[in-house]
Amino acid sequence: MNDDVVYPTGPAAVPPDLTRPTAAYKRHAYLAVAGLLVFVTAYFGLAGWFAWTAYRLLSSLARAPDSWILLVVGGSGAAFLAVFMLKAVIPARRAKDEARDLEITAADHPRLFAFLHRLADEAGAPRPHRVFVSPRVNAAVFYELSVANLLLPSKKNLEIGLGLVNVLTLGEIKAVLAHEFGHFAQRTMAVGRWVYTAQQIAGHIVVKRDQLDEALHALSRIDLRVAWIGWILRLIVWSIRSLVDTLFGWVVMAQRALSREMELQADLVAVSLTGSDALVHALHRLEAADDAMDRTLAFTGSEVAAGRAVADVFAIQTRMLEHKRAILDDPTYGQVPPLPADPAAHRVFEEQLGHPPRMWATHPPSELREANAKRVYVSAPLDDRSGWILFDDPDGLRARASAALLAHVDKRLEPVPVEASLAAVDKAFDRRFFDPAYRGVYLGRSAMRAAEDVDAIYGPTAAEDADAAAAALQALYPASLAADLAQVRELTVEKAALEALRKGVLEAPGRVVRFRGQDRKRKELPALIADVERELAAARERVTDHDRRVRTTHLAAARTLGGGWDTYLRGLAALVHYADHAEADLDDAVGHVDNMVAVVTADGRVTEREIDRLVAAGTELYEALQRIYGHAGEVVIGEALAKTLQIESWRADLEDFQLDPPYPSNIGDWLDAAMSWVRAASSRLSRLHDAALEELLRAEAEVGRATQAGTPLGDAPPPPRVPARYHVLVPGRERPRQQRLGWWDRFQLADGFGPAAARTVVAAAIVGGVLWAGRMTGDATLYIYNGLGRPVAVHVGGTRVEVPAHGMRELELDTGTHAILTQTTDGRVIESFEASAGEELGRYVYNVAQASPLVTSTFARTASDAGAPRFTTKRWFRTEADRVHGTLPSQVEGKGDSVSVLASLIDEPPSAAIQGFAAPEIEAMALAHARWEPAASPDLASWMQLVPEERIAPIILARVEDDPDDVLALRMQQDLGGAEVCTRHTARAAERPEDARWQYLAARCAPDGPEQDAALAAMAARFPDAPWSVYSLAVLDEHAARWDDAANHYQRAIALLPEMRENLAMRLARTRRASAADDDAVIADLAPYAPVITAVLALERATPPPEPWMTPWWHLGFGRVAQADRAGDASNLHLQVLLAASDGAPAELVNRVLALSPTSLDPFDALLGYALAVRTGRDGEPYLARTSELGPYAERARAFLVGLGGHQDVASLARLEAALGPLPIEVRARLLATAAVLVGEDCPPAWRQLARRALFRTERPYLAPT
Repeated sequence: MNDDVVYPTGPAAVPPDLTRPTAAYKRHAYLAVAGLLVFVTAYFGLAGWFAWTAYRLLSSLARAPDSWILLVVGGSGAAFLAVFMLKAVIPARRAKDEARDLEITAADHPRLFAFLHRLADEAGAPRPHRVFVSPRVNAAVFYELSVANLLLPSKKNLEIGLGLVNVLTLGEIKAVLAHEFGHFAQRTMAVGRWVYTAQQIAGHIVVKRDQLDEALHALSRIDLRVAWIGWILRLIVWSIRSLVDTLFGWVVMAQRALSREMELQADLVAVSLTGSDALVHALHRLEAADDAMDRTLAFTGSEVAAGRAVADVFAIQTRMLEHKRAILDDPTYGQVPPLPADPAAHRVFEEQLGHPPRMWATHPPSELREANAKRVYVSAPLDDRSGWILFDDPDGLRARASAALLAHVDKRLEPVPVEASLAAVDKAFDRRFFDPAYRGVYLGRSAMRAAEDVDAIYGPTAAEDADAAAAALQALYPASLAADLAQVRELTVEKAALEALRKGVLEAPGRVVRFRGQDRKRKELPALIADVERELAAARERVTDHDRRVRTTHLAAARTLGGGWDTYLRGLAALVHYADHAEADLDDAVGHVDNMVAVVTADGRVTEREIDRLVAAGTELYEALQRIYGHAGEVVIGEALAKTLQIESWRADLEDFQLDPPYPSNIGDWLDAAMSWVRAASSRLSRLHDAALEELLRAEAEVGRATQAGTPLGDAPPPPRVPARYHVLVPGRERPRQQRLGWWDRFQLADGFGPAAARTVVAAAIVGGVLWAGRMTGDATLYIYNGLGRPVAVHVGGTRVEVPAHGMRELELDTGTHAILTQTTDGRVIESFEASAGEELGRYVYNVAQASPLVTSTFARTASDAGAPRFTTKRWFRTEADRVHGTLPSQVEGKGDSVSVLASLIDEPPSAAIQGFAAPEIEAMALAHARWEPAASPDLASWMQLVPEERIAPIILARVEDDPDDVLALRMQQDLGGAEVCTRHTARAAERPEDARWQYLAARCAPDGPEQDAALAAMAARFPDAPWSVYSLAVLDEHAARWDDAANHYQRAIALLPEMRENLAMRLARTRRASAADDDAVIADLAPYAPVITAVLALERATPPPEPWMTPWWHLGFGRVAQADRAGDASNLHLQVLLAASDGAPAELVNRVLALSPTSLDPFDALLGYALAVRTGRDGEPYLARTSELGPYAERARAFLVGLGGHQDVASLARLEAALGPLPIEVRARLLATAAVLVGEDCPPAWRQLARRALFRTERPYLAPT
């Protein structure tokens, strides 16, 4: 045969730019390549990072032997993860070509290869490297996966599906192959190769479980001390898999978008060579061809099971199409409609309501492909010759391809003649319910499923005699029934599409819902669905009503005939009803189990709770099977059906039921075993249903003929019997299915935007944390403590770290020497030096300016393991603490007997923060705070008071230079500088008459006494809300013993002057107590500002105090002098003096204190020494001389004490108190306490009361209440 004769004629005219790639095609090509590059870069970058980290950590073992556990665990884990990722890159052994695919050559089929080569040349594509044929309904281009094909232009192979050749015309085959050659010409096919390779890697990582996973599971199940490594690695592996899955999903989406554009562009290549219609017609035939081939393969399998091999599957495919046309009574099924007068506007494919989301689709929907092919309509002759003429030996090729289908069969089967196979197909379709006369009412639907029982199959009997019955029979199966059935099918499809659109399962073309010719909005979908449901219910009711009329009419006719035909028909109907519902119940139970299996295995792991759910579903399946097998003896099918089914009886056909119920321990094996029982029961029920329906229709036909002819029929066979009661499953009562996975499973599978985003975030956080930890592991760690009340900028080498006030920051740094520069945020240098971090994995501490009081405390299970806390203010040191915290936690959880914690005490007020530190360390902290604390920094005054007097002057000068309005520094400058400083300050105040701060400073420069008090009061009156005004009023009220007013002003001052909060809190506590109606004034709220108040309150409780050092003071407070003496330390002279001065103190204790040198006591204790000396008749002058150390109050204090020695009566004591004049409350209370010791019972009760309330228990002797 001449090649020109075989090759169909192409279009006469083709637009020159028809096949030019579109902008969308190019855009998607760029996006696909970019996405692939990102994936490859990220994947190999992460794998390389793990490998580098493993090398870095394991090679550090020699340099950091003390950290060998961390290095070995971290390095081995990184090595494992590197191997885990890189193993997927190793190509697996390439699978051989499918056994059913046959390679053909030009030597065997020269006509075909001449056709292919000419077509490839016209398409501008390379000729195929190899050509294969297969039985599939398909044509495809493919290539061999190899390194060479990934890097170099690949040699493409062509697959020609003979199932396609069998149904298409020659012109349509040319269009399909031209489409494939369009792919041959596309350079973007390389993207598909690369994506395919990447997909193998991603699939290997995400899906495959191998020995590495088994090793992780084994590691996770051993001793807890090691299992945690497996847990962490499994979490990291899960995160890597999740990220690879997500990232590659984006790559696949980009590639799929490109693939759709490639399909459209390849279609245009086909259009340019064959015209628009040939390609569209080929697409139109595919659905019917696929269905026929599926039925052919099912038939071939049944024949193989019977020991027969099909010689020509393509003849069977053709016969399947013929039978489908006959059944549907549609001669055009699988055929293309004739071309109309205007073929350009004609559309073969109807626009659908919706399509699955296109993001994962590789091919556009057919209607879009048709629109693309006819966007510029290209006319060409249609060649209707058979495609088999392309092959030189078509019969031999069909036989070889058919034999290749059976290559997997274990035993060798001889093919039977084609005529025998066709006869078997014809026999399978020789069923009454396939007869077009029944209008398709028994095709793809059940006439009995909607009936609750057999009685519901029938309606009311109308025909009472033979004539009426004959007339009723004539009206059955009208032409309108076919229309009703078509409407049911159309409305069912319509409803499903609308519901899918509402749920987001489908997307409307162009995002516009076009329903019955009108554009509708998404919010209208519920109403549209309701309308369609009503129409569908009405159409179904018409069909169901006809079902009842058919059964009722034939039953009435049978009654007129007699002979038991009515009983026989009813028995057959009952048997169909039983088989239909039993099979439906079994299928529903299987579907329920399948749904549950899909749900519980969705995330790859099955929990105990999920196993219980699966067992419950399996139990329902077991019960369904048990019902079927248990009822077998009650089902009598009769002789005719037994002969049709070629069985002795229904009971004999069903073997004994020997399946055990499911349990959690056997559920996996049970499901496999149960499915074999399901298949056996389901196939038998299906055969029984079909045979019983066939016999019912046959018997109804005989009854109808006899009734209409008026002839007797004879006696009917014995009727079949079914169980009196059996399970019925009507539509709508199916077992519930879980339509949506639980949130956790959706998270694991990234099912939906929310779960996908959440999984991506979590996995990215975990992998990011691993990368960060791996980067940090092996380096030294620096903890920067900033004890100052201002943020600082610390420069470590080239890294700048801003540390907040009283904050701590962690920094990873390389080992070696580093230049440290610390500045205020406005650039003033606090300090600079060089520091060494010499040990890899070492942990170093930088204490900025030595300002932070640092303590290493041990939290232990037992007191013996705790040990004493270790205090330090070192600027730079290496810590061995187990943990490093910003502030000291109240408790620490950890393994082992103890955990050491390094923390800062800077959040404590200075008086508490310095406890435990040596004097040089306290001085170092005080110097740093005094110099660098902001003017309004809390506790600035307390820190400055801790600086030795000889070192405070330069600090004050520096502070004033930094801030000329720093009142606290200026006050101290006045106290140190005297008149010269006051002269300057007074002059400055004159320049700033409206500045309350400078007016306060000027008032302080007034002479001590009434003149200064008046100046401060006047200043406060001018600026009543200024902080230092409030403070001045508080001091004036305190000195004047106006306790309520003083307390109110001090309360305000604490908020206004945070730099003095500890001093102000103590004054507020004393004035509150002085003004209280009893000894229990509330001061607990002041403890955060002055921690000594916490101790004060502890000493005043009836329960023993928490700290051992408090015990003697606690006893003293309750007047237990002897116990306090025994619990105390004899070297604590302050305690000894207070004990001796207490009410009820023994003479021995008094003598012991008076034996001490007065110069060894502090000034206030010397006052009590004076009282004891005078009271016992000894010389008090050496003690009295110490009053000179009381500053501006010395003279009045001396006069008061001397006057006490000569007091005569209450009036004289009152005059002495009045002579004291204005005094701080503490000085006043100490003098009154001294008076109580000296005067004894003659002391005014108010004096004793003020001493008891204004002085705390560590400041006064025990004074019994009066």
